[in-house]
Amino acid sequence: MNARDNSAVHQLKQWRVLRGHTQDAVARQLHINRSYYSLVESGRKIPSRELIIRMEALMGIEAPTHFVRSLPLLTWAQAGLAPTADALPETAEVVPTDMKDESAFAVRLLGDSMEPRLYEGDIAIVTPGVPPANGDIVLGNLKGEGLLCKILHMRLSSVEARHPVKLSSYNSAYPPMEYSRDDFHWIYPVAQMVRYVRRKG
Repeated sequence: MNARDNSAVHQLKQWRVLRGHTQDAVARQLHINRSYYSLVESGRKIPSRELIIRMEALMGIEAPTHFVRSLPLLTWAQAGLAPTADALPETAEVVPTDMKDESAFAVRLLGDSMEPRLYEGDIAIVTPGVPPANGDIVLGNLKGEGLLCKILHMRLSSVEARHPVKLSSYNSAYPPMEYSRDDFHWIYPVAQMVRYVRRKG
């Protein structure tokens, strides 16, 4: 059980006693027999997710609201043409996410340099509002060349702006690269990846 489910079970006996209900009465409302209910209330039986939902409804516990919104989904070329996140083009395609960074966007990956971890056609959700850290998978917009999806090997900050930017790939066929921070329009961390089992087209 997760923490929320465990909390619902722990609240059940207190809720029942405070309202003066018998185990038999509550079991009937939950559409289970009294002996099974007794095992659940005592913690000797783990209830199903469906029963947890009925328990929460009975006790008046509201289900949490899951934050989901849609992000613009860009092609590799579209994202590479934007010198800043604010300059990203409008797109009709969107991808759902629970990321709360207002500037977040999604890019469909191109190339095989990050295989076998990431594949062409995978969708990277990028968060410009979060600074990249050492070891992050990042998307960088290299001036005059476009996008790179690589592993970052240093932390970027104003203090380290003069230091080289070291990038590597999962695919050993691609050697590590080193650039100046000034060689990039931007470098943003990849916060989530989306992969569809059956690709369109």
